[in-house]
Amino acid sequence: MKLFGNSNNAARTDKSRRQQMPPDRNKSKDSGIGRGRTALLIILGVLLAVLLTAGIFINAYVRPPVHLNSPVSDTAIDPDTALPFEREEGNRTEQNGVYTILLAGTDRDGFRTDTIMLACLNTNRHRVSLISIPRDTIVETIDGVSKINSVFGTYGGGKEGMEALMLEVEDILGILPTGYVLVDLNAFVSLVDTVGGVEFYVPQDMHYDDPTQDLYIHLPKGYHHLDGKKALQLVRYRSYAQADIQRTKVQQDFLRALVSKCLSVESLGKINDYCEIFDKNVLTNFSLGNLLFFAQELTKCDLSAAESETLPGTSVWVGDAACYRLNESEVTEIIKHHTEP
Repeated sequence: MKLFGNSNNAARTDKSRRQQMPPDRNKSKDSGIGRGRTALLIILGVLLAVLLTAGIFINAYVRPPVHLNSPVSDTAIDPDTALPFEREEGNRTEQNGVYTILLAGTDRDGFRTDTIMLACLNTNRHRVSLISIPRDTIVETIDGVSKINSVFGTYGGGKEGMEALMLEVEDILGILPTGYVLVDLNAFVSLVDTVGGVEFYVPQDMHYDDPTQDLYIHLPKGYHHLDGKKALQLVRYRSYAQADIQRTKVQQDFLRALVSKCLSVESLGKINDYCEIFDKNVLTNFSLGNLLFFAQELTKCDLSAAESETLPGTSVWVGDAACYRLNESEVTEIIKHHTEP
């Protein structure tokens, strides 16, 4: 498992730090449906499947994440469970039992995070919610005005790319996530196949062919038993009347169905398979103890009542690129609703 929660080299919320990172390795423009449109069902599905199951049995390692300079009365902070991001003036991170987890899914090239969500876990109210950040949301990077899905690759990918993405999320939402979880496409397909597929209602006929991407989508409207490949077609399809906004809703609905299947009685015996998927396809800066803490807390939440929202905004053109400008006042209210203790 690629864990970076033990690092003592704290990243600062200073854009000057990011300007020293390498240039974008993937400058190609999107075409058609895109190359690897994943859903955060990839990330949260894997996270829940592995950790909710493991967390039930491994209580000895459960530890809530803490920040290196967080005040902890009469308690020494264990650097093994401290996060690499320090809390600074103006930054909002964990607040009295409320944690925000940045969830991202990469495309096939591994340098665009076309699915970005913020999972909010309120351990006081035992409530979990998902906030989707549209992939075309306008941000400022070392290359100037860009889309948020390019930040990860612009700053080199891997740990550095995710740290840069966290800082961009803080810039646009006013809240620094507690940590991140990044998953690629392979985890999604493997997870769906591991649980034996998922029953799901396809909301409309989905047909799209793009030989240049080796992408062929053919799903008629109605109930289907989706294996990994068909489920990937579902979450990559985006020819809706409301484009990415409606696609995000379908992804969120599938996420709930996938998580329910992962936590079903017949799937709980697949913990070794889940762990293997997680180990090969997940990058996170949380320690194992942190993840087990989240798993334990999630078992107390009613996942069927989980809220999901997409940040509101307006489609605009920046040069020759179609972008998405967030509605600041509405976004502020959504963030307050989901992150206040």
